Amino acid sequence: MASDNKLLKLSAAALGLGAAYLTWVYKKGKNFLSSIDQIPDTLDRAVLCKTVSVTYPHPVMKDLKLGAFLGHLKADFSNFTFEQDQYDLDITVLHGSIDVTLPKNVRLNITSSGCQSSIYNETHGPEGDDTVLISVYANVRHGSLHFETAE
Repeated sequence: MASDNKLLKLSAAALGLGAAYLTWVYKKGKNFLSSIDQIPDTLDRAVLCKTVSVTYPHPVMKDLKLGAFLGHLKADFSNFTFEQDQYDLDITVLHGSIDVTLPKNVRLNITSSGCQSSIYNETHGPEGDDTVLISVYANVRHGSLHFETAE
């Protein structure tokens, strides 16, 4: 009888912790999504608790924001056209990951902050007249960010 009572109290405590965690995820996720514009006219994208793969058909590059909170975002920029020679890319990752595929003529300048995170730059950093510079401002906390060049 006493062990049943302890088990009941332990179960109630576990449910309480689970509810507190879900409340935290909901509040943080809602704040996170509101920090990234996702109106139809922008290229900005964010994911919350899911995996999303985004392919832009043939857009013109603009300064943009990407974000992942407890999720994974795969963004393919390989078909972008460029009207300028420099762009800004703001990236926020909280307990998630983002993979970005870039065209061959893009060079990255990455400025990062975060903790317990990893950033992989596997682009080839070309030089030349048609080279486009993308300045990346990455805030990665407990997650990963990966850049690669399109085949």
